[in-house]
Amino acid sequence: MDVSRNRVVRNATNGNVFSHFSAAPAEFCHRDTFNASCAAGEVIVMATARYGRMALGRCVKRDLGYLGCAVDVLGVLDARCSGHAACTLPIIDDALYQTHPCPDDTTAYLEATYSCHKGTSCWWCTRS
Repeated sequence: MDVSRNRVVRNATNGNVFSHFSAAPAEFCHRDTFNASCAAGEVIVMATARYGRMALGRCVKRDLGYLGCAVDVLGVLDARCSGHAACTLPIIDDALYQTHPCPDDTTAYLEATYSCHKGTSCWWCTRS
């Protein structure tokens, strides 16, 4: 599943890039893959990333008593995606799973947003 709610808008007068992303993060379920990509000459900047069982929705159909258990995983996605033109991360990735925000007998999902910014390299992050 791609984060298709994200849009990059160019100012026609001066060429400045303004990033816009939905106030509601996209949901990536247990068997999904987070895919982020930007246009040529732009890089990903992760804005938010939470892993757990935040609310009922596409990934969580029933409240089993464990809604609201979640952890901020922006650092994980930032390290893997920010500064790159494209990024792919399976939701069953060990770095996410090891955070264990919810009881073991429940499945967690990812909510994430990102934006695209003009640039070709990332000097503030390490590439994996």
